[in-house]
Amino acid sequence: MKLYRFLAFILRPLVWLLYPTKIIGKERIPKGKAVFASNHYSHIDVAIFATALFRKGINFLAKKELFEKKRKAKFFSRMGGIPVDRGNIDVKAMRKVIDVLDSGKQIVIFPEGTRRKDGAEEMLPFKSGSALFALKTKTQIVPITILKKPKIFRRNYLYIGEPFELTDYYGTKDFDGATQYLRTKMIENRQALYDEFPKSKKLIAKGKK
Repeated sequence: MKLYRFLAFILRPLVWLLYPTKIIGKERIPKGKAVFASNHYSHIDVAIFATALFRKGINFLAKKELFEKKRKAKFFSRMGGIPVDRGNIDVKAMRKVIDVLDSGKQIVIFPEGTRRKDGAEEMLPFKSGSALFALKTKTQIVPITILKKPKIFRRNYLYIGEPFELTDYYGTKDFDGATQYLRTKMIENRQALYDEFPKSKKLIAKGKK
């Protein structure tokens, strides 16, 4: 992760100048293994995570298309990226993620499986991977809510919620139920952001005008 840490250090002032973001709940980030589940608007999301939350390094689940060229594959791998085939059951990616978690590390996953390019608050249907990985490894999930699509020089919020586990689903194969529970917790996390910082919702309303 040396390259990761170097770039996070170098790029942090630029990222935070262009995309000022208030981080709420950073103290809730656990030290041990964890699945961070976040909504997803833009490639900038990853830059903000890397420069603000996980400057020492973390793994990211990313679409396999980013790894198609040898040089790009090497770069993204050194940055903690794990390629996944979003359209199929990717056993190789699944094993890699489970190995990462079993070794006590952390990973960021976007349960929607793609960016919400229109910037809408409502999340797309979830892929089952996030819940599946957490179930297989009995790992806590940390919900993250990005208030809105990052825009240059526009204030944004990033809210880190309370970690939780899918305890009721341990020992079952109810992946759909676990995935829906995760989605419910993500929706609650956005509401927690609104409740704690009411002016964050005003930023949403302002952006719609």
